[in-house]
Amino acid sequence: MTNTADLKTWLFVSSVLALPLVLTCIAGASDAGLVGWWTFDDGYGTTAIDSSGHGFDISLHNTTWENGVLGGALHFHGAGNGHVGNFSYSNNAITVCAWVWHDSFRISKIERYVTVAPEVAVIRKEGNGSLHFYIKTNGSLRHLWVSGVLAEGRWQHIAGIWDGLTQRLYVDGVEIASQEPGGVLGNTSSVEIGSVGEPFNGMLDEVRIYNRALVKAEIQILLQREDSPFASNPTPPDGASLVDTDVTLNWTPGFGAQLHRVYFGDNLDDVKNAAQGILQSTPSFTPGALEQGKAHYWRVDEFDGATWHRGDIWSFTTARVGGEWTYDGGILVGAYYYPWYGPATHRVSESLRGHLVPEQTAELGEYDSSSAEVIAGHIDYSHRANIHFWACSWWGPQTNEDNILRNCILPHEYAGELRYAILYESTGRLGSFSNPDYSNLSSDFRYLTANCFGNPNYLKIKGRPVVFIYLTRVYFRNTPSYDALAALRVEFPDLYIIADDIFGRNYSSASVRKWDAVTAYDVYGQTLQSYGSTRAALDQLERILSEAKMAANGVGVGLIPFATPGFNDKGVRGGHNGAPRYFENESTSVEGDLFRAMLRDVVVPQVDPLAANILMVTSFNEWHEDTQIEPTAGTGGSTNIDDSAAGSDYTQGDYYVDYGYLYLDILSEQTSFLQIDSLPEALDTNLHFTTGGAADWIGQTATYYHDGDAAQSGDITHEQQSLLQTTVGGAGTVSFYWKVSSETLCDFLVFYIDGSVQDRISGSVDWRRMTYEITDSDLHALEWRYTKDAGTNSRSDCGWVDKVEWVPSP
Repeated sequence: MTNTADLKTWLFVSSVLALPLVLTCIAGASDAGLVGWWTFDDGYGTTAIDSSGHGFDISLHNTTWENGVLGGALHFHGAGNGHVGNFSYSNNAITVCAWVWHDSFRISKIERYVTVAPEVAVIRKEGNGSLHFYIKTNGSLRHLWVSGVLAEGRWQHIAGIWDGLTQRLYVDGVEIASQEPGGVLGNTSSVEIGSVGEPFNGMLDEVRIYNRALVKAEIQILLQREDSPFASNPTPPDGASLVDTDVTLNWTPGFGAQLHRVYFGDNLDDVKNAAQGILQSTPSFTPGALEQGKAHYWRVDEFDGATWHRGDIWSFTTARVGGEWTYDGGILVGAYYYPWYGPATHRVSESLRGHLVPEQTAELGEYDSSSAEVIAGHIDYSHRANIHFWACSWWGPQTNEDNILRNCILPHEYAGELRYAILYESTGRLGSFSNPDYSNLSSDFRYLTANCFGNPNYLKIKGRPVVFIYLTRVYFRNTPSYDALAALRVEFPDLYIIADDIFGRNYSSASVRKWDAVTAYDVYGQTLQSYGSTRAALDQLERILSEAKMAANGVGVGLIPFATPGFNDKGVRGGHNGAPRYFENESTSVEGDLFRAMLRDVVVPQVDPLAANILMVTSFNEWHEDTQIEPTAGTGGSTNIDDSAAGSDYTQGDYYVDYGYLYLDILSEQTSFLQIDSLPEALDTNLHFTTGGAADWIGQTATYYHDGDAAQSGDITHEQQSLLQTTVGGAGTVSFYWKVSSETLCDFLVFYIDGSVQDRISGSVDWRRMTYEITDSDLHALEWRYTKDAGTNSRSDCGWVDKVEWVPSP
């Protein structure tokens, strides 16, 4: 869309909404059918006054007063309730309605808004997120459930109605469900807002109970704010993402609005400047099928019979189709990921950044890790950062982190674009350091096998599910721990276990033998804590990694190098000095220098093909220790001032920048390429290769099949090997040309997939094309190996490979 004339200008005009005069008083207490009305405008105390005039004041427990839709509101923090007894009438009709705000959805938790007891009429959220309105007629409960209509972080008006024949449920003035269950409504005894047994995590405003059934026009009047002639409460909410392409737009009309003019398009300036819109007689508009993954803008102007009132511009982004995981054989980047944020658990602001002046926070704000929009945003961030998988913090079966991983992340529409592994939190599963208990170990892995490892998006190396175990260097250093690990290996022989086993220099090969790969979570404790944010700390890290790699490779185990952008945990605990994200002893150093140099000069050079070229980042979103690379809002500049009495207890005088996308971009810049000499060019491919053994493969131009060059095995002698390896992800077809000139039936050029021999050639074999199909979605190691026995040399004594092609399955 490039100009105003391109705006959709369908014109729909029907009769102006004409309401009976009696409805003009429905917002007040003079309506005889209004038997209970709690505005929550009181603002203080432990009683909510009944504004209907019937004296049903509600006693409150564990609630707070907040701003609401109209004046005040009542906030329930995952607890609290209000109750009034002696609430009774005998009419066989009822309307229960309220403005509802969800701070966040709590997985598997039922949350009640309003109860007319004893279960005569109830409105609540179910554990699966659906809206539930039920009544009791003739002693039986009559249920209406609707999924996908409740939202987090915005006000919605909900109304449940029974007119003696039909039961109806409304959201924001739109009827979404109805049935005719029959029967007579039971007698009422009391009213409860919130609930002790099914506590609500959010706010309520303008709770009303009528002893008659309101009609649709009356419900819509309740949505109007008498102090505002403007359209409000858009659905989808302003800034929403993952919106269906066939969305219907709704809003709360301005007070007294008779007509609505809608301006809609995918160009912000066009919508802002448009003079011609789409006339609507109701607060609803369906724009038609929209393009996927695109931002759209809309505005509603309201006409109250005398004046047009220009509305704000709102926006939303339609959902895109989930893509496939891609990995080209270079560095396989992983990040430690924490699915534990939400109002009832952890908060981003419970960190150093929350104490800065001005405060710095995540670009997504105080988010809920279970939110589909948050997960989609984090997946998009990962693409920008060249992150291929998350190692997800896991604290046991049915914990919050487990529920979010299983029920929100793995089934997400975009989940297939990344891979996911478990970070097994030993401190939560194996007890104390001094007296560990390994009884959970096997049962935990049975649970993970049944619920996670079989997911097609779970990270596997050579078909083996990958698990990171935290603090193996503490929990697995004695005989009982070795016995527990041995039993685990017997029961689950296919596990690929990555141990958090390295801390400091002189890592021992005796420790590494038990694991498939070794790494370290804690970068700070063995470098930055002692040396500060200095190049000396990077020198120490280089020594640690080099020594650990030598020890691990010496027994056939891979090293996973590790990096972090900085560290400061003073927002949650004392005792550690912070490590800012620049070189603190260099006056010209700027934000991000530490992370960039750590990756470029130390960590990337240590990437190890024996550990699938994995590089780990601590962390994606561990805000409490300020190791996160997740973007901040990026608008707060730089500060060394905090909200402590001294103004520097948290920062210690170091500067902290509201860094935005900086760390995603640094990680991508430093990890997007891993090339060994000219091998990709020689092999005519974009795949990335590693080489090793007694001598490296090389690119050369003397012998080739295609385009003037090919890869040749290294110069080796008896009982040696020369290895060429790459890694691909997912199902697909690999093909290549190969040739060998060797001692017949003694020296071989061999091709492996995931360590299994596919074919081998020996003697004098000219160029031959080979093709292999891979059907599963794991990571796959492709390896060419020229190997010699103890006999004599013959012919050219080498092998060649050319024109390697990897075609992922559609």
